[in-house]
Amino acid sequence: SSSSSSSSGGNKQNTTCEPMAVFSIGVMPDTHLARERPIYCLSDLWGVLHSKRQAPSLKGSVVYAIKTVEHFHSTRLAVAKATWLSLVESFTLYSNVTDEIHGTISTGVLNTAQGHCAKLFRILEHEVARHSHVHWLVVADDDTWMNVTRLETFLQELDHSIPLILGELYGVDVLNRAAYAYEYPTGGAGIVLSMTAAKLIVNSKCSCPSPSSPDDMQLGICALSLGIPLLHSGQFHQHKAGVYQAYRNVDAISYHNCYQLGDCP
Repeated sequence: SSSSSSSSGGNKQNTTCEPMAVFSIGVMPDTHLARERPIYCLSDLWGVLHSKRQAPSLKGSVVYAIKTVEHFHSTRLAVAKATWLSLVESFTLYSNVTDEIHGTISTGVLNTAQGHCAKLFRILEHEVARHSHVHWLVVADDDTWMNVTRLETFLQELDHSIPLILGELYGVDVLNRAAYAYEYPTGGAGIVLSMTAAKLIVNSKCSCPSPSSPDDMQLGICALSLGIPLLHSGQFHQHKAGVYQAYRNVDAISYHNCYQLGDCP
């Protein structure tokens, strides 16, 4: 499915080191390296990521993959299509069934009540096969809301030729610096992968322990094993706007749990 993209606004990403605004370099899962792996403020590495050339247009360079399931086609998915997806140039709706009325295609993976790991990895396979020429892949849930202009303005500042995963990072035992600690991009906030990173993952030995394993956490483990950098941005949000009322980010790129019109901006 596709539609013309047009929206307004958008600000350049803040490069100051705010709480949780960290860039984490992934390394091979050796226990010593995992314990000592460095974490940097975004400002420390901005020069590495920022393209020195004048930022080109992203027209035709970003594709969106939306995860849904049959019983949400006429509710959550309908809201997404009526709002932010109407501004997206190219998107594919991945479900457990092909539904011509709502425009979904089947991943060929049985739906699970939670986790959805097999579904995510199948989506990555499909997107690499169908859109290997594009620069960025955005994976979102059917109840994710995104500001397309802010996101794509942000992406213009990054180098798509390097393997990179962008989103809101959570961590597993990171503060305790445990040997098995790792970060992962929360799926509900939306996950952005350079196609370079997506290709590395698809062509690797990364796999799901089970179809219902947490997809975002497994993606983080995979990124760690492949040395794919994870970039955290406070503009992505795992929950809906109201949860963040005390410090609401006016430059938000995403919110989650947007079940009906009015739940999110």
